[in-house]
Amino acid sequence: MIDYTSSKSQLWILICCYFTFNLLISLLLSLLPSEASYQPSKLLLCFYFFGSFLLPVFIVRKLFWSKNLFSDCKNKRQWNLWIIIFSISAMICTIIVMNWLNYLNQQIPIWSSQKEAEIQGQEKLHLYMKMDSIEMLFYNLLIFSFVPSICEEVFFRGTMQPLWEKTTGSKWLSVLITAAIFSFLHFQFLGFLPRLFAGIVLGTIFLFSKNITLTIICHFIYNSSVVLLNYTEQQTTFKTSIFQQQLLNPYLVFSFIVLTIVLLLKLRKTTLREE
Repeated sequence: MIDYTSSKSQLWILICCYFTFNLLISLLLSLLPSEASYQPSKLLLCFYFFGSFLLPVFIVRKLFWSKNLFSDCKNKRQWNLWIIIFSISAMICTIIVMNWLNYLNQQIPIWSSQKEAEIQGQEKLHLYMKMDSIEMLFYNLLIFSFVPSICEEVFFRGTMQPLWEKTTGSKWLSVLITAAIFSFLHFQFLGFLPRLFAGIVLGTIFLFSKNITLTIICHFIYNSSVVLLNYTEQQTTFKTSIFQQQLLNPYLVFSFIVLTIVLLLKLRKTTLREE
């Protein structure tokens, strides 16, 4: 007899709900007009994120969990100023390292058809994020940064990672597995390594801080950096590709890798002191 209250069963329910709702919502969206130039269509992305990520979490937590997701965040010790500083600083450093990992990722030989398809997808996204006013900038920050940050962090770090920890009995294995699934479910091979690294850093921040709101903020910082770079490039002569190339300096990359590790260790030390 299957024990549906076990962490392994809850994991399967969570993942099955994700794929089921994801498929249903994707089919529904495919039936709607696909003119990406119409701004109201962007709101459908919110529907996608809410249905694919928040709904499975709601089902699992409603059926099996009695503890509120944000209840731990009520602990004032988790909002220690240094915990916030170390977490956000580690995420900013992570963005620099992700740029280098993205470069490495694109050097890995894959099927040309897959690579071309992903490049075309990135170009379409760039057009989809076209911003000709400050109002559109804030609109895109809401759609592409704020909503995904909440939905993905609640799903991956807030729910999946604790379930993997209970299933495997290993905190660090749960961080790694969750990060790998987080990157894989984006279904974009060209960005797998940088997203994997970001997932590991976010998972580590959550592991140490037990504060899902903090990882949402860190996730939002990364997503916002992408939107802001696009806006800057569209409104000025600034070239993102040149800027990203300059960040590939090996000494700079190595420094930020070390700094990320140091900041996470400082975060760990601070959270232990607060316990």
